[in-house]
Amino acid sequence: MLHGASNDTKNGIRTNPKAAARWLKKAADQNVSDAQLLLCQLYHQGRGVPRSYGEATALCRKAALKGLAGAQFELGILLIRSLDTQKFPEAYRWFLQAAIKRFPGAGHNARLLAERLKPEEKKQAHSAVQNWQPQKP
Repeated sequence: MLHGASNDTKNGIRTNPKAAARWLKKAADQNVSDAQLLLCQLYHQGRGVPRSYGEATALCRKAALKGLAGAQFELGILLIRSLDTQKFPEAYRWFLQAAIKRFPGAGHNARLLAERLKPEEKKQAHSAVQNWQPQKP
């Protein structure tokens, strides 16, 4: 079984998700990676904002591209949950990227997903991870 995104909340998100979403949006709009990840999780869960996998994916991708391991892991989860098997190689790459940073569950998810990929897809993913550089803020 794949490790899923954390339901762990902190800093008032659990008690007032709408207010948290407003403040996180302000920070996310300023390119704060941690805020992008937390807001992504709110959109993914539909807490304080309407559930939107598209918005969650876009926010997670922004933070993941900057190198935030939690966002890389979460983006892998979102891509898998789309059930679009064409997105699985990308999910695999993000899990590998998070696993390099020892993000909990990322290596496990990458190993499970690897079983569903073609050898060429795995090879391309490993090459992409090896050459990957985070975007500058």
